[in-house]
Amino acid sequence: MFYVCAYTMLMTLLLDCLIFTLVGFFTGYSVYSLNKALTRAQTSEQALTRNNSQLLAEIASRERVEHALRKTEEQGRQLQQRLRTLNSVSNELSKIPTPEDLCTKAMELAHERLGFDRVVLYLVDDSKTNITAAFMTDKA
Repeated sequence: MFYVCAYTMLMTLLLDCLIFTLVGFFTGYSVYSLNKALTRAQTSEQALTRNNSQLLAEIASRERVEHALRKTEEQGRQLQQRLRTLNSVSNELSKIPTPEDLCTKAMELAHERLGFDRVVLYLVDDSKTNITAAFMTDKA
């Protein structure tokens, strides 16, 4: 009976050792797998951070280009509006028959529609080599 009891204890001890070894192996393998997964996650996070930085730089670059484009479009619209105004002034002046009325109207339209503060109108005589100032105005 002593042998049976010792045999049972030995088997229990061997079985306990085998269970502890298996638990240790699975625990170690789990730790190893988690460590590898953590390393992969950290590497992926670093790559995502680099990609994010590149994307942010690209977005900033595109925003600068978009701002420049909007500014250019606005300048184009302003130029187009100024050209329309100038064209309407030119059309209106082309209908005036007398030089005196033409000069007076040109001065008025230069202030009112074209927005000039000071206007000087020069008359050129083809028969002479002189250019003379015919009308000079400012806001006063």
